[in-house]
Amino acid sequence: MRCDARWRPSPPTAFWRAEVSEVHLALDGEPYVVRCDEPEHAELVACWSRLFPHAHGKSVHVRLRTLDVAAPRLEMEGVTVRTFDERDMLVPALMGLLYERVLRPGRGRAVLHASVLARRDRAVLFFGPSGAGKSVLSTQLARRGWTYLSDEFAPIDELGRVHPVPRPVTFLASELPPQLWREISEGLPHWTCELMNFEGERLSALQLLPQERPPPPGPFHIAAAYRLEPRSGAAPRLHRLQASELRALVFAASHKAGLNAR
Repeated sequence: MRCDARWRPSPPTAFWRAEVSEVHLALDGEPYVVRCDEPEHAELVACWSRLFPHAHGKSVHVRLRTLDVAAPRLEMEGVTVRTFDERDMLVPALMGLLYERVLRPGRGRAVLHASVLARRDRAVLFFGPSGAGKSVLSTQLARRGWTYLSDEFAPIDELGRVHPVPRPVTFLASELPPQLWREISEGLPHWTCELMNFEGERLSALQLLPQERPPPPGPFHIAAAYRLEPRSGAAPRLHRLQASELRALVFAASHKAGLNAR
C-alpha cells in the first residue's frame, strides 16, 4: 500500500514542525537530503522520518519540486522520477520510493515482513499475517521500555543481524476498534491519512510514533523470533520460532531477492 492523500494530523500539535526546507534522514543506513519547495511538505517528511537513525556517508539528494515546473515532480539526483497532477502526491511518492530502495536486490539484505523491537540491545522479531496484532504489540512493548525498530520491514544482513526501519506504526482504520486506537495512541504523536491498495481502493489509515527518539543505528543481533497466531476477541498467541525456522525464512527471502535481481 502507499499513501495517496493529504495527511491530516489529529491533533495538529502531533506534528514535529520543520523550520527548514531541507530534511536530512537515513533509511536502512543510507543518508538522504530531501529538499522541499513547500514548507508543508518539509513538515510532513520531518514527521514521517523523525525516528530514522542518522547515517554517515555520501547523501542521495531528493527534491519534492513544485516551483518553476509545469507539474509537481519527484526528483532524485537531479533526474525526474515521476510527475503528478496533485501536490499532495509528492510526500507519499517519496515514501514509496525510499521503501523500494530498502527492498531492492543487491544490497546484501534479506527483507522479512515482521515487526522488530529491541531489549537490552538484542532484537526480537514478530511475524504474522496482516491483522494479527503485530502493530498493536509493537506499540504496547514500546510503552513498556522496549526500543522500537520496525513496524513492517526487517532487513537481515549476511551476518544475521537486523537493521532498523522505524517508520510510523500504521493501522487500517477499518481493522482497529476506535476504543483500542484511543488507548494505544494516547499521549503519542498520531495522525490520519489515506492509503491506496493495489486495486486502486482508497483506505483510511491511522499512524503514530511509538517513541520520542530514534533508535540506535544498529545493526542488532537477533535474540528471538515469534509467530503471532490471531485469536478472535483476544490477544494473539505467541509461538517462539526455532533458530532453524528463522534461518529458513531468511534463506527464502534471500533466494527470492536473488531471483528478482535476474
